[in-house]
Amino acid sequence: MIATMDFPTRVRIGEGAVGALIEEVADHQLARALVVSDRGVVEAGLTARVGRILEGAQVEWHLFDQVQTNPEEPEIVAGVEAYR
Repeated sequence: MIATMDFPTRVRIGEGAVGALIEEVADHQLARALVVSDRGVVEAGLTARVGRILEGAQVEWHLFDQVQTNPEEPEIVAGVEAYR
């Protein structure tokens, strides 16, 4: 089951949520994306799966994997810089 929350950013969580990414790409007409993750999610292969979905939709994407639990300002600033 996929749950959807708006905070004001839409968040989809739950089994199958990654598969709904293609809908988000289409809804927002994305041309590029920054995938933000921690090393554990990268090592589990989930960011690679997200990357394949984005590439299939011809979205340029970059990975920022320097996030810790409860990130602090320096991590957020580094993520913003990675997106630029």
